[in-house]
Amino acid sequence: MKLRANNSDCTRSDGGSAVVVVLVLLLAIMAFLEANTGTLRSLKRELQLIEQRQLIKYGESVSTNNFGTNKPSLGR
Repeated sequence: MKLRANNSDCTRSDGGSAVVVVLVLLLAIMAFLEANTGTLRSLKRELQLIEQRQLIKYGESVSTNNFGTNKPSLGR
């Protein structure tokens, strides 16, 4: 059984363009990830500033939530 060397439908330039497309897609994904990381850093800093302002305004004594306390429910 003999195989021809040039019997494939995919030429060399098609393979090269596929690599370029994959690289462009990877670069786009990396750009989106970097943008999202920057946005998350910015939001984290903004939340920290809001928390500091609230602690100054309301005091540090009310900084924790009372979700874990064992208070009896009223009326039921």
